[in-house]
Amino acid sequence: MKTQRIADILKSERTDADVTAQGWVRTKRGNKNVAFLALNDGSCVANLQIVVDLAKIGEDQVGRYYEAKQIIHSRCEDKR
Repeated sequence: MKTQRIADILKSERTDADVTAQGWVRTKRGNKNVAFLALNDGSCVANLQIVVDLAKIGEDQVGRYYEAKQIIHSRCEDKR
């Protein structure tokens, strides 16, 4: 699957779509089971949030480079 820029993924209206993105982890939050990573590739200011199993990636992830292959299930609309 071809890697897409995060700016293009965020602009897309599609849901339930397979995407592959690469970028650096800017922030990580979560609990003992799951982590929410903010992935950024420099193509825009916004981040792509990915959800991962914490047992598979470990604790220290901020600043690392990742390739994420995922399915976008839904989009959150910013009401501000």
